Amino acid sequence: MRPSTIVAAFEAGELAPDAFDHAAHLALATFCAVSLPRAVALDGLRDRLQSFLSRNGVRTTRERGYHETLTRFWFEAVIDIIDAADPMLPRTVDALVPLVHARLGDKGMALKFYSRDRIMSWAARTGWLPPDRRPTSADYPPPTTCVAEVA
Repeated sequence: MRPSTIVAAFEAGELAPDAFDHAAHLALATFCAVSLPRAVALDGLRDRLQSFLSRNGVRTTRERGYHETLTRFWFEAVIDIIDAADPMLPRTVDALVPLVHARLGDKGMALKFYSRDRIMSWAARTGWLPPDRRPTSADYPPPTTCVAEVA
């Protein structure tokens, strides 16, 4: 399914919770990054995620639900990838998500920056905590797959 189709289903409230996997999260973050003014894009992503959870009856607990630190971590990583992308690449969800996914497709990547205890804490779930292992930067792993394969 094309990234724009995933985002359209999400925005229409038609994306099933079990279909909202890491790749769909990256598509939504990319959509917010390219379709909203940068100053409010993270807020737009937060609002969309929290509405999705509410609509699907998911309450935030210590084990599941909205996670502020992970939301901001992944959003900032998406922004870094977009900002470093070839300026000739169209700034559309369908053009950018394959690149974003090729660099950020490993959902366990946050553990390179955060200890498990820190990222799984209530403080990290309910507020922003900076990484405790190494600072985030545009130095994410190189693509793990050919961009054309992801599209």
